[in-house]
Amino acid sequence: VRQQIPDARLLVVGAGKFGQERRLAALAAQEGLAGAVALTGWQRPEELPASLAVAGVALFPADDNLANRAKCSVKLLQCLWLGLPVVADRVGQMAEYVRDGRNGLLSDPHCPQTMAAAAVRLLGDPELSRRLGAAAREGAGRDFAWDRLAPAAERAYRAALAPTGPRTE
Repeated sequence: VRQQIPDARLLVVGAGKFGQERRLAALAAQEGLAGAVALTGWQRPEELPASLAVAGVALFPADDNLANRAKCSVKLLQCLWLGLPVVADRVGQMAEYVRDGRNGLLSDPHCPQTMAAAAVRLLGDPELSRRLGAAAREGAGRDFAWDRLAPAAERAYRAALAPTGPRTE
């Protein structure tokens, strides 16, 4: 990304379970890019919109493994809801939430260059970024709103708790 956009900066919001952000900062310093990486640490949910407002694109890299294929990324949903243009690796539910070219862009988890190219594309095309971000916000608000999800969850619980056959007393 910095080859194409020399003043691009990486904003890391949150903290990794195993301190991965510290390793990233060390690698950036080793490559002479310490000033290109900003670590905010963990943010309270109410602080996230302001923290992420400065972002031009949200990146969601993920190794293609069983754990990442099975989990739901709440952070990804938050960014979609905030209307950020998103680039996510085509892994698990991220590939379900991000509809390539409609509400974000998908990249190949085995080729980091595809994520970089997608980020450069969004950063260089404000109209595309605006359009994808607006679609992301609209879709997240519609598809993941509590007034839609709660009744579905309630139906699932009722079905699971319903008697399955004749009662014997």
